Formats: sequence, C-alpha cells, structure tokens
Amino acid sequence: MVSELWPPIHPIEPDYTPPLLKILILVPVFSSRLRLRSDTAGGYMRLTAMTTMMAIAGTAAHGGATTPATDRTVIVCMEGGAGLGIAQEARALASKIFVGIGVTIEWRRGLPGCPEHGIKISLNHETPRTMKPGVLAYSLPYEGTHIRLFYDRISEGRQPRVVPRLLAHVLVHEITHILQGVNRHSDTGIMKTEWNADDYRDMAWKHLEFELEDIDLINLGLAARAGTGDGCQ
Repeated sequence: MVSELWPPIHPIEPDYTPPLLKILILVPVFSSRLRLRSDTAGGYMRLTAMTTMMAIAGTAAHGGATTPATDRTVIVCMEGGAGLGIAQEARALASKIFVGIGVTIEWRRGLPGCPEHGIKISLNHETPRTMKPGVLAYSLPYEGTHIRLFYDRISEGRQPRVVPRLLAHVLVHEITHILQGVNRHSDTGIMKTEWNADDYRDMAWKHLEFELEDIDLINLGLAARAGTGDGCQ
C-alpha cells in the first residue's frame, strides 16, 4: 500500500486538508503533498532570457534536449547528520539520476571549506512545528547556492528503506532548481510541483525522470555557471 510506504505528515494549519505529499521550493518540500515554492522575483524575465538563449544558441539536440558540449561537474557540499548509510545511498541515487543527463555531482562532506559558489546543503534535525509547516526542504534558485533540508520531516514515520530514495529525489529536485536558476516545474517526473501516489509508488523501486525542458534548462544553467565559476568545473 502506498500509505504504508509514504505515511503522510499532516501540516498543522487548521484549514489545511492534506491529500498527497508536498515538496516546497523557495523550494520547499511538503509531506502531505509535495508543493514547491521559491522566491519569484524576476522569474518571468529569467525564464524568458533562458528561452531566448536557447533559440540563439541553436545547440545540438539529442532526443529533443540540448546537449552540452562537454561534461559538467557540479560541486555539492552537504552537512552530515542524515545517517552515513542513508546519506551514501541517497547521494549515489541522486548522482545516478544526474549522470543520466550528462551531469556529474562532486559530493563533499560538510560546509567548511566548500567553494564559494559550490551548492551548500544544510540539514535541520529538530525543525520547529511552526517553521514552514509540512515543508521537507527549500532552495533559493535565484540566489544560486543554498538548499535547506528538514531531515527530521523527511525521515519521520517512514520505513527505513524508503528514506534514502525519498531523500535522493528531494536532493535532485532542489539541486535542479539551483542549476536552472529559475522557479519552474514540469507536468511529469522529478520536477513536478506535486508528486502523486503513482509517483511515490514508482519512486520506491525506480527513479523519476526529467522532462526534456528540464534538461534544456539545466544545460543552459550549467553553461551560465561555468562562465562565472559558480560551482562548476
């Protein structure tokens, strides 16, 4: 049963009726309906600029998605505290998902010594109930560096074998927002605004996929970061 794999964590707002599970973006991740939020200032202009870049660049396409000229490596620094085995499994799956689109994640433990423009992931372990109720994580796509995971909310009430797979998908979702540098979501796959029961069922035995537009925007974002040295090699 999906309810056994993904027990809902109910937000505390009295007027909230929880259906699925939310991932928020600023980009937060909700647990009874993954809803993604993020800072929205300049979102339309940024997306328009990226779309224009795609048209002008005329980059080579493979299966409809733009293909970067060279492989890109992104440095991601992540605080400890998720449990060594859980963190390793989650990072391995997240890396596999990105490798599938030609992106390499270079994981580094801890935030001290992280390159200035590396992606920095902080973990909360005792998140106050009043702090973004129901949210599992959030990122700052326009700031381009920081992600915060509410790890206690990701892990609580879930079977141990489920936690690393959920954590991996949350990591990929949030890192993608940072790489794209824009607040947007897709109709299907890993970048959906809300994952439904079918998505969670799939997530338990395979990983969700990117849409072609997700890949296009990641490639454009990587090119932009490489030009400024923002966490790419």
